[in-house]
Amino acid sequence: MGVGLGEYRDCPLSFFHDCFSPNYFKQAKVSALALLKMVMHARSGGSLEIMGLMTGKVDGNTMIVLDSFALPVEGTETRVNAAAEANEYMVEYITASNNVGE
Repeated sequence: MGVGLGEYRDCPLSFFHDCFSPNYFKQAKVSALALLKMVMHARSGGSLEIMGLMTGKVDGNTMIVLDSFALPVEGTETRVNAAAEANEYMVEYITASNNVGE
């Protein structure tokens, strides 16, 4: 099916059409820890924009957010600039999370 699709490369095309539709997910569940981390990060930004990522899983048509983390980026009042450091941080964070079985 294509490069970059990882575990979904053998799925039928109809799966991709449904799953990547903006109307596919009917519910979202957010863990208390992820919500707390998002709120703390948002408040720490003050009047500046912030950037972060949410990690989790999909169960049917429900998106489940298990964790979130802030990205070390520079923000202004109108934009956030994610440099190479942010990309490296994302990779390191996800790798470390997978190593500890989170």
